[in-house]
Amino acid sequence: MLRIALCDDHLTDRNTMEAYLKKYGQMHPEYEISVDIYPDAAGLFGARNAGHEFDLYLLDILLPDGNGIEIAKELRKSQVNAVIIFLTSSPDYSLEAFGVKAMQYLLKPVQPEKLYSALDDAAGLTQLVLPKMMLVSSSDGKVQIRFHNICFVECWNRILHFHMLDGSVLHTRSIRHSFDKEISPLLEDGYFLKPHQSFIINMQYISRLTVNEIYMQDGSVIPVSKKRLKEIRTKYMDFISAQNFYTVPDKD
Repeated sequence: MLRIALCDDHLTDRNTMEAYLKKYGQMHPEYEISVDIYPDAAGLFGARNAGHEFDLYLLDILLPDGNGIEIAKELRKSQVNAVIIFLTSSPDYSLEAFGVKAMQYLLKPVQPEKLYSALDDAAGLTQLVLPKMMLVSSSDGKVQIRFHNICFVECWNRILHFHMLDGSVLHTRSIRHSFDKEISPLLEDGYFLKPHQSFIINMQYISRLTVNEIYMQDGSVIPVSKKRLKEIRTKYMDFISAQNFYTVPDKD
């Protein structure tokens, strides 16, 4: 299924895009397209706060209650793999769009052929980047957790505490096996790192790495084992290089 969120404050543009998306869905029934439409940022974030997630966001840049670039930055905090396509009548924000890893920047009036081409690319990406999940047992029963929504995991008193991107913490039942065995799916994933015997962290959300600690983007501070420091630094630098981040050389 390809879940699309369209956010545009202009009624005429919304109706036009809705018609284009409906036609695209008829052309590609295999994608099982669903479309939710919002006239403003408040409606979009209200839906997300209610638990709705989308694979593709079609965002107008100039909205009455927000800037599309800033909205995209906020979306990226919890959905690093979501596809974002901007819709606008102005080319002035094209450079900023690259900063939030937007896939396309379509100028209004949007031509259906250009939209369909962008949707083809988006559908291909979302089919290839299926979210990885793990099933954990909590007091509320079995819960599915998406890897990219995990900031870090702490093991304390044989209970796993999953610290999520939205600030919530999921507590599991007492684990039967070792910490390493319980979190083996994360350890096998290229995004996670174990800096301490009681912690595993998602490297996407590291803010700063020091000799003794790792600072996460949510403000949490994770201890670093001295025995693992060299290995941790190497793995983190390899991860950064693979993500094509720019690094500033150390001063002599």
